[in-house]
Amino acid sequence: MVQAALAIPPSKERYALGQRLTAPLRKAATQLAPYDLDRALRLWQHAWDLEYADRGEDAPPWERQPDEVYFAAAAAEQDTARARMLIASMSTVPQGPSGLLGRGHDQPNAYLDLAARSASTDVPVLLRLAEAALEATRPAIRLRCLARLAAAWAAHDAAESDRIQAAVRAEAARDPQALRDWSEKEDFSKALVDAADRLHETHPALADHLLTRLTQLPLDGGTDGAYLAMAGLMAAWGSPGQARTVIDRVEATTHDTVRAGATLAAFDRDAGLGMLARAYDRMPPASGPDWDSSLELRLHVLAVMTAPHDGPWAARIARDLTRTTWTGFEQDRYSTLAHVAHTCLDKGDTAQAEEILAECLRAGDDTPPLLGGRPRGYYRLAVDGQAPPEPLPAHLQEMSDLYNSSHQWAARANTYFYRDPAAVVRDVSRGPHNWGRTARTMAEALAERDLPRALATVELLTDWDERTIGLAELFLQASRHGLGEAATVSDRLDEELAALPRYEWLGGDHDEKAWAYLRPDHRVRFEAAQRIFPFRPRKAGELTEATPFLARALWMDRILWASRTYADKALGGGTYQSGLREIHARTLGPSWAAGSQHMLVDLTVAAAAFHEHVVATTRPDLALPTTPPVPHNPIYAAAAELVTPVHGETLTPAFVARIRGLLAEDLVVAAAQLVAYAADIRPAAGAELRELCTAVIAATARTSPATRVDALARLASPPALASVVDPAEVLREAARPGVLTAWEPWVPQQVRHTLFPLLLAQDLPVALRGLYDAVADDWEEAMALLEHGADQLLGALGPDAVTILHTTIQRALRCTSADLTAPDLVDGLRHPAP
Repeated sequence: MVQAALAIPPSKERYALGQRLTAPLRKAATQLAPYDLDRALRLWQHAWDLEYADRGEDAPPWERQPDEVYFAAAAAEQDTARARMLIASMSTVPQGPSGLLGRGHDQPNAYLDLAARSASTDVPVLLRLAEAALEATRPAIRLRCLARLAAAWAAHDAAESDRIQAAVRAEAARDPQALRDWSEKEDFSKALVDAADRLHETHPALADHLLTRLTQLPLDGGTDGAYLAMAGLMAAWGSPGQARTVIDRVEATTHDTVRAGATLAAFDRDAGLGMLARAYDRMPPASGPDWDSSLELRLHVLAVMTAPHDGPWAARIARDLTRTTWTGFEQDRYSTLAHVAHTCLDKGDTAQAEEILAECLRAGDDTPPLLGGRPRGYYRLAVDGQAPPEPLPAHLQEMSDLYNSSHQWAARANTYFYRDPAAVVRDVSRGPHNWGRTARTMAEALAERDLPRALATVELLTDWDERTIGLAELFLQASRHGLGEAATVSDRLDEELAALPRYEWLGGDHDEKAWAYLRPDHRVRFEAAQRIFPFRPRKAGELTEATPFLARALWMDRILWASRTYADKALGGGTYQSGLREIHARTLGPSWAAGSQHMLVDLTVAAAAFHEHVVATTRPDLALPTTPPVPHNPIYAAAAELVTPVHGETLTPAFVARIRGLLAEDLVVAAAQLVAYAADIRPAAGAELRELCTAVIAATARTSPATRVDALARLASPPALASVVDPAEVLREAARPGVLTAWEPWVPQQVRHTLFPLLLAQDLPVALRGLYDAVADDWEEAMALLEHGADQLLGALGPDAVTILHTTIQRALRCTSADLTAPDLVDGLRHPAP
């Protein structure tokens, strides 16, 4: 059992990528506890050591105390005195961040369990120990345990039982709104039902009182589970009609047909299965365009809820799941089938369980489909009429992902240096990555040299989002070079834009925020607009008019396009439109966006200042007579200072001072980015640049391990900074325990992506080893690496790079398939016709 727990691979989930899963080790420790307590405690400590090594101070502290080990050992201990010693070793304060994580494996419940199986002479002492242990527990735990105490005292001391009954009533009268968070409120409502269940035989009047108290709480997403549990009790107590009324009310209010049907099936199997069948019929087919990851979770929940009532049908539902690879959660097809099989065993249906087990084992011999990431988040495809509700776990997961994504983007936006506004928006979402997206990126890089070949690749993309973005880029390239294909590509782009699926947020309206970019339709419209605006400005504006932040970023990008185009024309000695110079001059004038402290404004001023530096260095006669304004943001103030004054190759003392100021403010990554930026602009300032690099590297010693490798990776690429850092060593450092944290989970992956193209040129064995490991462990990460190395791959493989790679992937799939065949369609790209 311990070996099996140790063999489970690290997580592949987005926010825990690469973290070793310690829950199996803790579960194994609790199973082992009744037989070998010392070894179980060592195993639990080993799990904590791994958790702390991977996550540092972000490791959840409630996983350190081995209460569950002591609880399991005490539950199996026959000697009362020995069991009491084990229980006394448990924590006296509740473990876990919320009541939802409580499993009843706490000190009060341990004493109550021991009292239930001990000699009558020991019971009063154990009950008093349980009551004393309630002082520091949460309200829901206290209510459940008080109900157990009242029922237990009834057989030993009526006066004590009456006293505890009064305490139960007082606890039940608590206002749930006063509890600290929504999880405690939800757990409190469920505790009312659990307590009523405990008291039904000994104190039926009090049990009825607790259910009445539940009905005084509003029926909503926090109490619907408790209402359904109450319906189950009503049916068990001989009132199925009342139970059905409650179930129908819950379904009408929350539209959760699955849980309502499962509750009904417990006492009216046919009616409950009929309700579950209606829920199944409302789901779109797995092959349809409306299929997404949240619907996968709905199927998983439906299969699990159906299993106790119809195991064969639950197994058929589980087979509809398209995800067959394990990620760390148990929502893939075979984990769901295993859950169904366990339920069949619980019901005594060994034959069905063995049939499912054999199916799962056969599946382990099959080659899983090659699939990269696909969009998922706090949104869904828009539907006409009333949309079915998201399962609570899915809703909470997606809401948590949105919260994490938005806050992590804000952390980056406030501490990173960006060279253009579109990069700020794109940093909201780092992926998902797949072969189709990588092929689109390579086609875009190829378009300027070979538009027909690039267009052929884009037309082979099967995902609408990547195909639409690719067409927008090809339209830009065709229009920029005056090619005849521009009109044809423009028409194809309009067709794709007109057919974009409609999405909607699961809650609230986030269209005005930067993270509107997370929604697939908003992302595609922004990316298309950002590419076509030089030649179709009105269409570009229409595409982003519903998303204010994205529209503002696009407007700033248009300003910088004008500034950059003017600079390029001036640099080449050609003619330019006077309007371009006017936009450029106005952007660097004192009245443009006066008083605004928006980061995008500061970024735009700093970028335009660089364009002015290019013009003034090459064509002094065109230099603006005034000095550009100083951005408010210290990061972009340093960027503007770098190109002011325009002449000379040295770094100004003011720029050096600003970099040291950023280091003093712990903006170490931005400082590293700006030093790399300075190396690109003023490569002759070698000694000064290296002195600043030394200061940045010294500052990283005072930061977190994640911030350190993030900063070091930025210093690796400029040729003027060669040998300042070793990119292969930075890559190794990024893989060390403690770098991946809950606060900066993107850093290790970002470092790999940043360094991969550099290593392809400087240390090919290290680059290829990283790619090999990614292909073996995480296809999406492998595609991300290829995407970031697109230019280098095109340089090495030539214009047929996409075809060469696609053919190679197909050959690998053919080698690993049972029938030695490979599909034409692989992860978003079809193979070109011969």
